[in-house]
Amino acid sequence: MFVSGKAVKRPLLFANLLIIAVTMTVLEMGYKYENFPRVKSWEGEITGKICTIEEKENGTEIILKNVDYSDVENLEVRAFLTKGVIFRRLKTKCLLSDGNLSGKIGQTVTVNGKFCLFEGKTNPGQFDMRKYYLSKGIILKGTSCRIVSKEGRENCFSELLRTVRKYLMKKLDEALNEGDAGLMKAILLADKSDVEADTKELYQTAGASHILAISGLHISLLGAGILFLLQWLPISKTATYAASSGALFLYGFMIGFSPSSLRAIIMFSILSLGKVLNRSYDPVTAMSSAAVLTLVLHPLSCLQSGFIMSYLAIVGLTVFVPAFAGDKKNKMSESIKGGIAVTLYTFPAVINSYYRFPLYSVLLNLILVPCMTVVLCAGFLCIIWEAVFPKTFNIFAFFVHIIFKAYEIIMALSLKLPFSSVLIGGRNVLSGVIFLFLLTLICVLLKKYRNELYRRRKVLSNQKRMHPSRNMKKPLEELKKREKIIKIAAALAIAVDVFLFIFDVKNDKVTFLDVGQGLCTVMEIGGKTYLFDGGSSDKRDVWKYVIKPFLLSEGKDSVEIWFVSHSDNDHVSGLKDALTDDDVKIKRICMNDFKDKKADEIKKTAANNNIQVYTAHAGQRIEADSAVFEIRAPKAGGYKGADVNENSLVVMVKTDCGNILLPGDAGYDAEEDAVGAGENVTVYQAAHHGSAKDGNSEDFIKKMHPLASVISCGFDNPYGHPHDETLERLQKYSKAVFRTDEDGAVTVILKNKEMQIFSFL
Repeated sequence: MFVSGKAVKRPLLFANLLIIAVTMTVLEMGYKYENFPRVKSWEGEITGKICTIEEKENGTEIILKNVDYSDVENLEVRAFLTKGVIFRRLKTKCLLSDGNLSGKIGQTVTVNGKFCLFEGKTNPGQFDMRKYYLSKGIILKGTSCRIVSKEGRENCFSELLRTVRKYLMKKLDEALNEGDAGLMKAILLADKSDVEADTKELYQTAGASHILAISGLHISLLGAGILFLLQWLPISKTATYAASSGALFLYGFMIGFSPSSLRAIIMFSILSLGKVLNRSYDPVTAMSSAAVLTLVLHPLSCLQSGFIMSYLAIVGLTVFVPAFAGDKKNKMSESIKGGIAVTLYTFPAVINSYYRFPLYSVLLNLILVPCMTVVLCAGFLCIIWEAVFPKTFNIFAFFVHIIFKAYEIIMALSLKLPFSSVLIGGRNVLSGVIFLFLLTLICVLLKKYRNELYRRRKVLSNQKRMHPSRNMKKPLEELKKREKIIKIAAALAIAVDVFLFIFDVKNDKVTFLDVGQGLCTVMEIGGKTYLFDGGSSDKRDVWKYVIKPFLLSEGKDSVEIWFVSHSDNDHVSGLKDALTDDDVKIKRICMNDFKDKKADEIKKTAANNNIQVYTAHAGQRIEADSAVFEIRAPKAGGYKGADVNENSLVVMVKTDCGNILLPGDAGYDAEEDAVGAGENVTVYQAAHHGSAKDGNSEDFIKKMHPLASVISCGFDNPYGHPHDETLERLQKYSKAVFRTDEDGAVTVILKNKEMQIFSFL
């Protein structure tokens, strides 16, 4: 390959990088701007060929490919599922409710059940379920399914691998206790379904979650082990490497080819081919070739963070480590540098996935990773022992238990150290790209400068050899001194790069989260966080999956005041879970003085967790750094004859940029007290999810004349919210009306004495 008359080194590498960059950009932008229809689930039948079967606790899960959607009644959904080459290649995940499977891999089956498209991300910080399954090539999910007909022959090869995997899992269950078996199945067979939630969270928080995934480390150790065993057999070098690569591909087929395992297997195969052909192995070119092959086989896999982190880790090892390599090889030093390289290059992806950085993860992995060789060997030997000597004392199971227990203790101790998990918050893609570009540039320049110094040292050494009388000690020492200085300068430059990536100046803002049929408003004012309500009647675990991820993505782990309008579940279900969550600290709760059992439960739980609870009524003011929270309703003692909804706490948020009215589910009685004569309301959150029966009267909306209105309601909710009358009134008197069921989270930026409002979708 030539550019301007000069040969370009590694032409295959540059070609691969171009293909990868174009493919990832096209697919990422395509996903971002694809108009996914939002429809409720439907009952019906689909037909497809079984390609995967997994046993789950609540039934058997099958994956269908070559799916026929002709029986889907919704024309919009049918057209969406069958458009384009990529969409026609996508699969469907079906959970058989009875757990009795009558079909086998390779057979074409007709499945009856309840189907729906995966829900996409509608809030900042929220996990994108749709994108995750799309990256696995799955577009549709079915529940309460049953196979009504089948035809065709089974795929004997796939069924054999599935049977082997089931047998290995069974032996692990028999040899190990429940917790150890779950971990070992994740490490050896890529099945995390039996890993306990607390254990998974511990590994993730400590920065060791990669141990529970089939990664390059696992494949490398397994490949090396197979090579070691085959070298004792009387076969040729070519046969040895071919058999090793073949065995790894069979293993990959059995575990489902995760992006990291596929990458490692392809790179191992390229290395083996190089050994057979006596060609040098270039890890960067091999890595890029593995990425291209992965994209050919599974193009949408580049949408998942695991794909990106897997390749970023290899880039770090091939770019960072050589740049800082010492003159003498030292295993401990090389391990530390390797750990730092992987940490730095995966840093943006980790931060945008978990929003936290485990500070001691590099040192922790220096202890945990070397032991993985023992864990993998012990795991395989444990299976062999159980197969040969069933129901006897398994010495390898004992070793596995000791190692996992030691892992757990070490990780738990690391999390008790100060600053063990630093909350940073999410960052945009551009800042991550700039960070990695600068990091790579620093490493490339450092290596280039060190190579130049190395050449100079060689020249001086040759001169000394040719002219022994010359004193070259001082020039050589000067060069060594320069190299140390440039290494220190590079390290400082990397530290500045990390600081610039972490540093973030946030504007004050108010976010109306999409919590389905419920309400949650997050106010970030003066560097502190305030919440108004937090619950949902149709989204399960709304705190865990929506509210908490949003707070962490914003870098917030404490709530100054949590205002509670009233105690209905669609306003407090998330708060109930938050009260017992150690990751986010709630300092105070502000409620009305309306007494009911639900409110008493909240107060009791708060008291048990040392959280102060204040009762409030109209006329009270709470001053923040750059805002004032005025309680407008209810009056002291509440409204006579009114229910819990009508006695909702109504808060007016006054800022230099304008006023925001938060009425909860307040009714007509509260409207008279909510807004004073001639008072401006810039943003109005419609009462009671846009109901026209209990509030949002035309006189009230006309009196406020808000510039923008926000309705928090669930998609296709059973109450018909928002009501048509409310929509007509808001559209008549507001310049803009936003709905969380259609627009996702709605954010109001408070900046330069004005409000900028936009929706997430």
